[in-house]
Amino acid sequence: MRASNNGTGSRVGTAKRVAVTLTLALTSTLGVVAVTASPAQALPTNCNGTPGTATYGVMCRGGTGFYRAWTECKHVSTGNKKHAYGNGVGIGGYSKANCGSNYRITKNRGVTKSNYLPPNW
Repeated sequence: MRASNNGTGSRVGTAKRVAVTLTLALTSTLGVVAVTASPAQALPTNCNGTPGTATYGVMCRGGTGFYRAWTECKHVSTGNKKHAYGNGVGIGGYSKANCGSNYRITKNRGVTKSNYLPPNW
């Protein structure tokens, strides 16, 4: 292959042309990967909650990922409110939020779902 002159008096060799070609090929490949859509992230499904007097438990039987129960708690004499959270569990596990003594659960309760297990769960 004949080398070409780059205008400064030096010749552009075959190695430089190959390097440029490989760089362009790699860039175009990475560009395709970057714009490719990722599959939808699945979350837990078929979740059932079990309210108690001072607890709220949740079990999910379908989907993928992790979840935990949460509930708002109200103090029986002062009326002060706080939130209680269950442990993070995988599909089929039981997560139970416990308000503690002298607290009762309110109607504000539910389940937090995630496709990964956050470190603070």
